[in-house]
Amino acid sequence: MVLKRNPTRLYLGLGALGFVGILFAAAVLAFLAITGQQRSIYPGSEKLTADQVFKLSPFIYYRQVNVYLTEDYIPFVSRWYANRFGMSPDAHGQNNCLALYTKSVGTMFTKVMQVKVCDTINGRMIFDERSIQLK
Repeated sequence: MVLKRNPTRLYLGLGALGFVGILFAAAVLAFLAITGQQRSIYPGSEKLTADQVFKLSPFIYYRQVNVYLTEDYIPFVSRWYANRFGMSPDAHGQNNCLALYTKSVGTMFTKVMQVKVCDTINGRMIFDERSIQLK
């Protein structure tokens, strides 16, 4: 007796496995985004706006931009982000702003964080942008 293989079942199984893998990667991405958001809020700042982008195609990508307002001076804010996230200055002295940047490359994800602190009449505005991308 000869056993015949059914390629339809094989393709369905591989498709289901791929779908479960994508769901797992999206869950990990959501967890990293939520915990990162909570950690990156500057103490005592007031949240003004927030924006989120989540894409599944052609790769899994999540970006979140938050804007905060604080009374603390730029050196205090930049020192807090530098100590907490290991950020380094990217640009300085452009329109009374300081830009900080960090990038971490892991086995599955690439995380990028950019913070821009600007002097305004009402205080210091903090523009916090974080993105996570599946490799």
